[in-house]
Amino acid sequence: MCGAVSNRVRVLVWHRIAQDGPDRIPEIYRGISEDLARTPGLLANELLYSRSRPGTVAVMSEWRDMDAFLAWEQGPDHRGTTAGLRPYRDLDRDPQYELYEVAESFVSG
Repeated sequence: MCGAVSNRVRVLVWHRIAQDGPDRIPEIYRGISEDLARTPGLLANELLYSRSRPGTVAVMSEWRDMDAFLAWEQGPDHRGTTAGLRPYRDLDRDPQYELYEVAESFVSG
């Protein structure tokens, strides 16, 4: 089913798995997700492990619209809530995060 154009926004933030210990990213991600569960405008988020770039992880969040994302990003809770993943940010990747507006979507079924 083809959908109409939406205002939804997806944000991808790139991280690297630490080479000097166990992969703690899933545990940290789950804690952050619990903290964000009732954030206005946040529709979903996912933890994605790259199949083409081993050791690379992306956190993808989907927002109702750009205003909802910017309200959260510029709000007082943003930096504190996501601080646990910050040490894993992929500093070699430029940019370290990307914003995408959903132009169209298709849902199979």
